[in-house]
Amino acid sequence: MKAWEVVGYTADGEAWCPACAEARYGPAHPTHERRDREDNAVHPVFAADEWTYEPTCGACGAVIPLRVVDVRRWGR
Repeated sequence: MKAWEVVGYTADGEAWCPACAEARYGPAHPTHERRDREDNAVHPVFAADEWTYEPTCGACGAVIPLRVVDVRRWGR
């Protein structure tokens, strides 16, 4: 998997797999930004992104494949 590959999306306070995001918000378009129900932008999640937990799709429950970092290493 390449670092710039889109592996999911965030919208409406949830993470979404690409298939469920497209079904809910429509297909991605290079010049038109998709909007969620709160009129916020639907943001892509890239393979190189780092989260502190393993996100799952808010619709189907699929795991979004990205790097999960252990914040305990940072002394917090």
